[in-house]
Amino acid sequence: MNGSGVGRRPGVATSAWREAASIALLCLAFSGAAQAGDLLPQPKGPVLLVVTGDITRANGPDRASFDLDMLKQIGLTSLVTATPWTEGTSRFEGVLARDLLNYVGARGDHITAISMNNYLVEIPIKDFVDHDVIFALKGNGKYLGVRDMGPVLIVYPFDRDASLWTESVFTRCVLQLGAVYVGKPGSAPLASLLSEEQPPTDVPPRDVAGNGDPDASDEAAGSQKGLDADSAMRSGGSVSPQ
Repeated sequence: MNGSGVGRRPGVATSAWREAASIALLCLAFSGAAQAGDLLPQPKGPVLLVVTGDITRANGPDRASFDLDMLKQIGLTSLVTATPWTEGTSRFEGVLARDLLNYVGARGDHITAISMNNYLVEIPIKDFVDHDVIFALKGNGKYLGVRDMGPVLIVYPFDRDASLWTESVFTRCVLQLGAVYVGKPGSAPLASLLSEEQPPTDVPPRDVAGNGDPDASDEAAGSQKGLDADSAMRSGGSVSPQ
């Protein structure tokens, strides 16, 4: 018997080669998009999302800050899917996670997603290569406010792949996303990366997202719907619509 087992199991070598090729393509995708020192425009409206860490494009000290219009200019995509926190299917619109990382010239194999209430979770960038994960700005045609789990929400295409229905993936669907750190964080105080320009949690949804939609509901003043949903997601639970 071959001591290494390689001669008896050619599929192992093939699988390892494919994995290596996948990682190489992933690195090329996120490192070749932008040249170092390429500055991004400054946000003109309220900052909804901050990206920092191992990136090559920025508009501030080691960070890229985005307002609503800047995120929309990257390009929006639609996703219709059921989620662990809603009943039935919903239509989300937002920026593909891989497009945003590509836009800032992200390098590395992980991000840390940080919510506005300082919930942190690591996400492998491979998720964004393998799946059409979006940073959602809209839900069912309306901009997401803080009480709607926004203004930015990570949504996976659950209905396209049954393997995504796991607690580990649920915890990656960060509600009220405020910042993204590219790279493995170690002991860095990531909560400090949240922009001071982040909208306060008591601002009505239409004001946070710049929607101006008269139908946007302000009836749930003081509601902690987003925060309750965040807690439920961490425990792998579900949240029913209010």
